[in-house]
Amino acid sequence: MKQKLYLGLILFVVIAFTASAKRKAAFLSTFDSLIELKDEGDDDEAAAADWFVNVYGGTFLPSSQVNDIDLSQFNVVWLAIDRPWGIDDFPEELISDPILSKLTEYYKNGGNFLLTNFA
Repeated sequence: MKQKLYLGLILFVVIAFTASAKRKAAFLSTFDSLIELKDEGDDDEAAAADWFVNVYGGTFLPSSQVNDIDLSQFNVVWLAIDRPWGIDDFPEELISDPILSKLTEYYKNGGNFLLTNFA
């Protein structure tokens, strides 16, 4: 009986881990590529995106592609803006109606956001 219990527990852990491993994380950027962010963007923002993609294994997600993909594949979307800005200068690329609607839908359907900004 104990062996069946342990076997069942191990099977449950393997299935749960496999299911959660299929969910990915995305780094949302107003730049079209990680290279463009490194060349033209803020150094801290670029370093965060570089670590996220190349060390953590996350996906770089340009805001221009938000409407072309299924956001539900991501467990979390990280938006890091390390530039001085206020509510009046929020990047227009992220508040245009189609993109904001898609991000809102993602959130309402249980998606998660990590929002970080200029210290």
